[in-house]
Amino acid sequence: MAGIPIWLIAASFASLNKEWADHTSYWLLSLPVREEVTLAAKLLAVITRLFLISLPAVTGIYFLVARATATALPLPWTTAYVTVYFAFLAGALPVATAGFLAVVVERAVRWGGGLTQMAGFVLTLWGMERLGAWLFDILDFLPGMLPVPEPMALGSGNMMLSLGTPGMEAPLLAVVVVSLVLTALALELTAWLLRRWVEV
Repeated sequence: MAGIPIWLIAASFASLNKEWADHTSYWLLSLPVREEVTLAAKLLAVITRLFLISLPAVTGIYFLVARATATALPLPWTTAYVTVYFAFLAGALPVATAGFLAVVVERAVRWGGGLTQMAGFVLTLWGMERLGAWLFDILDFLPGMLPVPEPMALGSGNMMLSLGTPGMEAPLLAVVVVSLVLTALALELTAWLLRRWVEV
């Protein structure tokens, strides 16, 4: 699971970089559909691969916890873990879109190469974080708070793994709404840059 965020960032950059490297970007962007649709399709492809790659890890942790707790179905922890999992997916949407935007910015300015892409990526994430924090303040009235149960310890002696934090709450609905808003804005900005400044 620790390597999945790194894979997500690399895949989001590679998704568009490969189009220019293979000289298929002109064909892709000349299709009779809006740039937003093309970018959204590529984003969903990255997210689908993310789900398939992370599914074995999620399943493995589920069975590990089920065995450690000597129960067939640890419902409270499983519910909390699935919540965190989908919150992770919600966070993956704007992160992947930030990668798309960084690639298009580099293609628009045509200097710096990978350094420009990384700088654009970091600045985009910073802007999303600031905007997201503002949106969370606005959406604090939304329901969907799910308390995470007491920490669960796996192992024995010096080999203990504590999962969860007492009293931690996940604003599920707010996370999803903010993620979708940030993703939509980033996709729209990326499509606008493609139309205005990028020469395919």
